[in-house]
Amino acid sequence: MNEDIVKRTEFENHLREDFRKAHDIWPNLKYGIPTFTESISELSHTGDANWYDVTVSGASTGADKKIMVLLTVYEALGTGSYYFYTRKNGSSANFEGAFKAKDDATATIFQLCDSNATYEYKTNTAKSSSFFITQLGYFTFPT
Repeated sequence: MNEDIVKRTEFENHLREDFRKAHDIWPNLKYGIPTFTESISELSHTGDANWYDVTVSGASTGADKKIMVLLTVYEALGTGSYYFYTRKNGSSANFEGAFKAKDDATATIFQLCDSNATYEYKTNTAKSSSFFITQLGYFTFPT
């Protein structure tokens, strides 16, 4: 197995375990405790610096719920300057979640979605074995 794939799998397993623990001890919120749904998929992203919509697959939508997606960004190119921005679908903000790197780096981004479980992203780097974004799952918050 490719060394990068092994490292990536170990990293993703570590993140999943950390967030399961966090979910188990999540404080009681005003409207109830959010639930986490593991839904791992690699984002097939375009690196042309335009905003693109992503709908969280499997998320139950509606006015009675808020969806927050959990993303992890991995960059091992080690040269240049890379970024990955997110924002709620329809937002005019420059960004709400951000990842910027010049060297090897990873980051975790929590991004709130709109009522249709959709968020937006943009990046300057196309998907490769050294730069990828993984959607680990999503939180559903009762409102």
